Amino acid sequence: MTEQENKELGKLIREILHDPNKIEQIYERTKKIAYSVARLYLKLPQDVDEAISDAYCTIVRKAPLFPENKNAYAWITKIVKHSALNLQKKVSRVREDVLDEVVFAESGDAIERTDDRMLVEECLAALTPIEREVIIYTYWEGFSLSEIGKILGKGKSSVKYILDRAEKKIRLFSEKYLQD
Repeated sequence: MTEQENKELGKLIREILHDPNKIEQIYERTKKIAYSVARLYLKLPQDVDEAISDAYCTIVRKAPLFPENKNAYAWITKIVKHSALNLQKKVSRVREDVLDEVVFAESGDAIERTDDRMLVEECLAALTPIEREVIIYTYWEGFSLSEIGKILGKGKSSVKYILDRAEKKIRLFSEKYLQD
């Protein structure tokens, strides 16, 4: 997103006060990144949709507080992130309750997952949240380092450093995993 597009987005946010329909334009301009951010934290599509809905309601509610010179793109992604994290906490509490009640098959085996999926999940779990975000933005979403920097409010070199550190952790983890 260019600086001009970011300024236009900020203007739309400030105009929500006078025209609530501006949220539709904001949604159209930011839905791709919003869904990407929500998917970082939530697995189920219905959870992602719920977090997105909550985030855009929050944007409308907090639009009057949006500062004139603030990075609109980063502000929106932060709201989406917090909506997803809040829903993730809520969902994980429910899942823990459900897991306590799960009755395993007579064999005692839980549902099997493939080794590859387990490796990916364990690798991602070994990363810090910021490293996980950078990896997913880079490899799943195809964003450039500059784009990721704008989303996270960091410089391109900082994003590159985080990406290098995350890749090194993944390499070490997968080498260890393959040796075992």
